[in-house]
Amino acid sequence: MSARSRELLGLLPVSLLVTAGFTAVLVARTGANINKATLTYGAIFLGACLVGHLFIRARLPHADPYMFPLVGLLSGIGLIEIYRID
Repeated sequence: MSARSRELLGLLPVSLLVTAGFTAVLVARTGANINKATLTYGAIFLGACLVGHLFIRARLPHADPYMFPLVGLLSGIGLIEIYRID
């Protein structure tokens, strides 16, 4: 498995965790009602990560494959905290 494939594989659990975080915040706010907004937030975050992955794959082929998923996880946690505080 190439380094870029490991990076892409690492982005999948990150997007699932971000989607779960948005879902947890939404459930805490509205009770038991889960709507499509949480899946939309997760899909937008995954799409942004995929665009970043493609850019890294094209421009930096020898970059560390674990750094971008880690940065994605930290930024996702930050977005969830901002959404929770707002």
